[in-house]
Amino acid sequence: MHVYLVQHGKATTSVEDPQRRLTVEGREGVEQMANFLGNLRISISLIQHSGKLRAEETAHILCENMRVTGGPCKLSGLEPGDEPTEVVNFLNAYTDDVLIVG
Repeated sequence: MHVYLVQHGKATTSVEDPQRRLTVEGREGVEQMANFLGNLRISISLIQHSGKLRAEETAHILCENMRVTGGPCKLSGLEPGDEPTEVVNFLNAYTDDVLIVG
Protein backbone atom coordinates (compact mmCIF):
# COMPACT_ATOMS: atom_id res chain seq x y z
CA MET A 1 0.00 0.00 0.00
CA HIS A 2 1.15 3.48 -0.89
CA VAL A 3 -0.42 6.56 0.65
CA TYR A 4 0.02 9.79 -1.29
CA LEU A 5 -0.62 12.96 0.71
CA VAL A 6 -1.43 16.07 -1.31
CA GLN A 7 -2.05 19.60 -0.14
CA HIS A 8 -4.85 21.43 -1.94
CA GLY A 9 -3.98 24.06 -4.53
CA LYS A 10 -3.77 27.77 -3.78
CA ALA A 11 -7.14 29.01 -2.54
CA THR A 12 -8.84 32.38 -2.28
CA THR A 13 -8.83 34.16 1.05
CA SER A 14 -11.89 33.95 3.28
CA VAL A 15 -12.48 37.67 2.57
CA GLU A 16 -12.60 37.01 -1.20
CA ASP A 17 -14.70 33.86 -0.86
CA PRO A 18 -15.90 32.38 2.45
CA GLN A 19 -15.86 28.89 0.89
CA ARG A 20 -12.22 29.38 -0.20
CA ARG A 21 -12.36 27.90 -3.70
CA LEU A 22 -9.19 27.33 -5.70
CA THR A 23 -7.79 30.38 -7.45
CA VAL A 24 -7.02 30.25 -11.18
CA GLU A 25 -3.36 29.90 -10.22
CA GLY A 26 -4.21 27.15 -7.75
CA ARG A 27 -6.27 25.25 -10.32
CA GLU A 28 -3.45 25.52 -12.89
CA GLY A 29 -0.90 24.28 -10.35
CA VAL A 30 -3.04 21.27 -9.46
CA GLU A 31 -3.58 20.50 -13.15
CA GLN A 32 0.21 20.56 -13.72
CA MET A 33 0.76 18.24 -10.76
CA ALA A 34 -2.05 15.93 -11.93
CA ASN A 35 -0.54 15.75 -15.43
CA PHE A 36 2.88 14.99 -13.95
CA LEU A 37 1.48 12.23 -11.74
CA GLY A 38 -0.61 10.90 -14.63
CA ASN A 39 2.50 10.67 -16.80
CA LEU A 40 4.14 8.57 -14.08
CA ARG A 41 1.29 6.11 -14.67
CA ILE A 42 0.57 5.81 -10.96
CA SER A 43 -2.62 3.85 -10.33
CA ILE A 44 -4.69 4.94 -7.36
CA SER A 45 -7.57 2.90 -6.02
CA LEU A 46 -9.16 5.77 -4.14
CA ILE A 47 -8.86 9.54 -3.82
CA GLN A 48 -10.22 11.04 -0.62
CA HIS A 49 -10.38 14.62 0.60
CA SER A 50 -11.10 16.59 3.76
CA GLY A 51 -14.42 18.00 2.59
CA LYS A 52 -13.14 21.55 2.36
CA LEU A 53 -14.12 22.94 -1.06
CA ARG A 54 -10.50 23.64 -2.07
CA ALA A 55 -9.51 20.05 -1.19
CA GLU A 56 -12.53 18.63 -3.01
CA GLU A 57 -11.74 20.68 -6.13
CA THR A 58 -8.13 19.49 -5.98
CA ALA A 59 -9.26 15.88 -5.62
CA HIS A 60 -11.57 16.16 -8.65
CA ILE A 61 -8.80 17.60 -10.83
CA LEU A 62 -6.45 14.80 -9.78
CA CYS A 63 -9.14 12.19 -10.40
CA GLU A 64 -9.73 13.49 -13.94
CA ASN A 65 -6.06 13.31 -14.86
CA MET A 66 -4.86 10.13 -13.18
CA ARG A 67 -5.70 6.45 -13.32
CA VAL A 68 -8.13 6.21 -10.41
CA THR A 69 -10.56 3.43 -9.59
CA GLY A 70 -12.70 5.21 -6.98
CA GLY A 71 -13.48 8.62 -5.62
CA PRO A 72 -13.06 11.34 -4.95
CA CYS A 73 -14.95 11.16 -1.70
CA LYS A 74 -14.79 12.79 1.72
CA LEU A 75 -12.79 11.13 4.49
CA SER A 76 -13.84 12.05 8.00
CA GLY A 77 -11.05 13.00 10.36
CA LEU A 78 -9.11 15.35 8.07
CA GLU A 79 -10.51 18.63 9.38
CA PRO A 80 -8.13 20.83 11.39
CA GLY A 81 -8.32 19.79 15.03
CA ASP A 82 -9.83 16.35 14.26
CA GLU A 83 -8.50 13.36 16.10
CA PRO A 84 -6.61 11.18 13.60
CA THR A 85 -8.29 7.98 14.82
CA GLU A 86 -10.69 7.63 11.86
CA VAL A 87 -7.92 8.15 9.31
CA VAL A 88 -5.62 5.73 11.13
CA ASN A 89 -8.38 3.09 11.26
CA PHE A 90 -9.07 3.56 7.55
CA LEU A 91 -5.39 3.24 6.65
CA ASN A 92 -5.02 0.15 8.82
CA ALA A 93 -7.95 -1.53 7.06
CA TYR A 94 -7.43 -0.37 3.46
CA THR A 95 -4.77 -2.24 1.48
CA ASP A 96 -4.76 -0.53 -1.94
CA ASP A 97 -2.96 2.65 -2.97
CA VAL A 98 -4.78 5.79 -1.86
CA LEU A 99 -4.30 9.53 -2.38
CA ILE A 100 -5.52 11.88 0.35
CA VAL A 101 -6.04 15.60 -0.23
CA GLY A 102 -6.12 17.91 2.76
